[in-house]
Amino acid sequence: MNDQDKQRAEFEQVKKDISSLKYQISQTQKEKEESYQALKSFKEKIDARLKNMRELKDARNQLTAEVKKLKKERDSLNKAVKEKSSVQKSYDEKLRELRSGDNEDPRKLKSQIDRMEEELETEVMSYQKEQGKRKLLKELKSKLKKINVEGKEFVDIEKAHKDFSKSRKMARGSHQQVQQKAKESQEKHEKIGEVLDEVKKLREEEKPIRETYVTLKQKYNLAKHQLGVLLKRQKKLSEGFQEEHQKKVSKKVSEKTAEVKEKIRKRQKLNTEDILAFQAGV
Repeated sequence: MNDQDKQRAEFEQVKKDISSLKYQISQTQKEKEESYQALKSFKEKIDARLKNMRELKDARNQLTAEVKKLKKERDSLNKAVKEKSSVQKSYDEKLRELRSGDNEDPRKLKSQIDRMEEELETEVMSYQKEQGKRKLLKELKSKLKKINVEGKEFVDIEKAHKDFSKSRKMARGSHQQVQQKAKESQEKHEKIGEVLDEVKKLREEEKPIRETYVTLKQKYNLAKHQLGVLLKRQKKLSEGFQEEHQKKVSKKVSEKTAEVKEKIRKRQKLNTEDILAFQAGV
């Protein structure tokens, strides 16, 4: 087999290899695109959960800050309750002194008076019944005045009692707020852990797909490189064939031209082929 035949054989083999590589590149591209879409889907799921985690962390941190602030307020209220508790005890002792002997409980007496006054203002009753109630009301007020509680001492006792009750209620409410906010903060923290577990699971599921994608990408790039090399070789071989073909044509034209010239010299008749060959060689 001469060099030209070897080149012909190589050219045919290169053509086959190029065709095979183009098919391989097409298939690899398709598989690579499928892997990419699968990776894109995982990325969207992971990104959504990471965003959720950031939102949960922000909410948890805000709740934690609120809990810290509420604890300070609660401690301050508890301190106030403790202080007012001492005042309340002191007034309770005073009240017990006022209630000693035949004295009635001034708070109950005042409550009874308030209730009767409200009834007289709001209820419809007979004249006799109204007069009876007004008489009783007068007696109760007189009794309250006698035990000297309706004045400043009674007001102070009532104020201390209301003050203590209000502070204790506020302290309890504050404590409940602390517990509620702390509970919400803990729930957010636990939810963060759940979402983090989901992210880890998705990343584990994504891992083999990413490895496949990287492998396919490398395979695709290698095939593209090999195709480029083969296309260059095909072009070089093709140019060689064209050059060889041109040499053969030129040689044939030269031979035909010499033949025509010889015919002209011998004054032989020229046919159409001779004329065309002569014109090509001129």
